[in-house]
Amino acid sequence: MENIVNTAGDAVGGATLYQSSCASCHGVNAEGLGIFPKLVGQTANKIAADLRAYRAGEKTGRMARMMVPISAGLSDGEIDNLAAFLSGL
Repeated sequence: MENIVNTAGDAVGGATLYQSSCASCHGVNAEGLGIFPKLVGQTANKIAADLRAYRAGEKTGRMARMMVPISAGLSDGEIDNLAAFLSGL
C-alpha cells in the first residue's frame, strides 16, 4: 500500500527546481534519458513518497546511489513542489 503524503505543492516552484536540479538526468519534459527513468505520468503521491524514501535512505536500487545525496538536500516543501509539477505534466 502506498503511503499517502501531502502533495499540495506549488507547481511553478517545482518547475523551477526541476529544471535546475533534475532535468539534466530525467529530461526537460521528464521523459527519461538513458538509464534515468521517466517521471512523467507518475502520481504526486508516488513522486513525493519516493523522494522522501530516498532522502531517508530507505529506498534502495540502482538509482539510490545518485538519488540519496540529491534528495538529502530537499525540504518537504520542495518535494511537494516537485511532485505537484511532475504530476501535472
